[in-house]
Amino acid sequence: MLVQLFASEDGRETKMPQRDYEPRFLAVDDMRPVVSKLLMPAIFTSGGFLLAMSSSTRPAGVVLCSIIMLMGLIQFMTVGLVRPTQECLLYKRFFKWRRVEYSDIVDCGRAFFPLFWGLDYLRLRKFQPPFGKLYFVQYHPAPLFSQHKLDHEMIEKIRKRIAT
Repeated sequence: MLVQLFASEDGRETKMPQRDYEPRFLAVDDMRPVVSKLLMPAIFTSGGFLLAMSSSTRPAGVVLCSIIMLMGLIQFMTVGLVRPTQECLLYKRFFKWRRVEYSDIVDCGRAFFPLFWGLDYLRLRKFQPPFGKLYFVQYHPAPLFSQHKLDHEMIEKIRKRIAT
């Protein structure tokens, strides 16, 4: 049985069994995928719609509300999940896993603008619509304060694989 150590809030290390899990959007043990894929776009879209329907909204406000709604729809369409394996990287936006070879990946890192949403990106050799990158949120069923460390480890693991 594999055991992985995590540092808890009080500085002590806690042991958690390391499982081979399949990342999924609707998960109770890590809420980041459902927040980035469903809740944030729903908040943008419904908030923009409700503001646009307000009786006091002027035409310029309707344009601004449309932009807010469009941001929510674009985030829903672009955010996916990643599952690294030994031979390739698997990427999923909705239902089907797609295979991405490590040799096709040019760059991997944390997205600058949506930094507070916890999105990372993969830049591939071929253009990927709509922005040229594959944006993803990481899935780690782990204690809350150890997820940031696991995110960085996964990014470094992918970077090492694309460097070879």
